[in-house]
Amino acid sequence: MKQKKNIGQTTAFISAIGNAVVSILKIVGGLISGSIGLLSDGIHSLADVLSSIIVWVGLKISAKPPDVEHPYGHYKAENIASLFVALFIAAAGFETLWDSINKIMVPEEIILNMWIFSIPLISAFLTLLLAQYKKIVGKKIHSPSLIAEGEHSLIDTLASISVFSGLIFYSFGFPLADPIIGMVISVLIVWRSYEIGRDAILSLMDSLLEPEVLDKIREIVKSVDGVIDVEDVKARHAGGRILVDLTILVPPEVEVRRAYVVHDEIINRLKKEIPQIAMV
Repeated sequence: MKQKKNIGQTTAFISAIGNAVVSILKIVGGLISGSIGLLSDGIHSLADVLSSIIVWVGLKISAKPPDVEHPYGHYKAENIASLFVALFIAAAGFETLWDSINKIMVPEEIILNMWIFSIPLISAFLTLLLAQYKKIVGKKIHSPSLIAEGEHSLIDTLASISVFSGLIFYSFGFPLADPIIGMVISVLIVWRSYEIGRDAILSLMDSLLEPEVLDKIREIVKSVDGVIDVEDVKARHAGGRILVDLTILVPPEVEVRRAYVVHDEIINRLKKEIPQIAMV
């Protein structure tokens, strides 16, 4: 468990460094060319650095073991981090939408050369690599905040491609293409932020897991020798982990010592079959 969290923290740190490099490229290119699209995209990437730091902090806190004040652990720190990431994505979406509207109202003059054209392409390539890296690691260690960060980087990739497309159309005499493309992507960005934020809030509010997961837990418990029936199953997400509450029936003649053996077998089998389970 600790090793997985260390991997997650390292991934978030690498993400922060990568976003910082991309941000510097875009901001310098935007200042040189006069492209408000490239400049605003660079400022957006600068906010991504802060987003990666928040994810790193969330992973670090969630790795702490349970204590007296937090008997169920600190896993939900990841859900809080995911919620902050969703807010950053939403802010980026509305910012891009506002910039696009302004560019329609007041078209801008842009100085173009091969270097300026290459910046959004290089940025798109780097953010795509970061996105895939974070999503792969996030799924491997069951980290919702890293997966959300991966989705965020995918949106950054789309934004960079949008900037490149706008520069291409501008060079062919279509200055309004850039803001129109930007508006479409802005809507997609805001919608994705809603989905990530919704999932984070549902976890923070202890919403039940999907019925198929609950059914699987019930089947595993019923397969344990000594269990007559499973009266109730409740399970909820806490970060990348699952917390389970069970009410089971055992034969009335079972001794207390045997009941503890059944209890331990249930926990061991559940954690083996569903590795995300942290507590039963």
